[in-house]
Amino acid sequence: MLKIRRETPLDFDLIIEVTSLAFKNHQKSQLIQALRKNDAFKEELSLVATENEIVIGYLLLFPTYIINDYRRHSTLLLASMAVLPDRQKQGVG
Repeated sequence: MLKIRRETPLDFDLIIEVTSLAFKNHQKSQLIQALRKNDAFKEELSLVATENEIVIGYLLLFPTYIINDYRRHSTLLLASMAVLPDRQKQGVG
């Protein structure tokens, strides 16, 4: 059964692995690591998709702002979304 939950420190290496496999490189993984160090990072916006307790996907929303006409609007940016290649196109992402 597919479940979505907050990431935990035990998930960090698995998230890097899922992201690297999904994108076939480590650039997204480096971005995730950099965003985690940013003061604006919110743990509750970093989520994993699991099936039978195995991490198969990852989603990171990151708080940011849009400024127009001298107004600042809070919003969330989809910073990363990754799904294991063998689970892509199956409704996980």
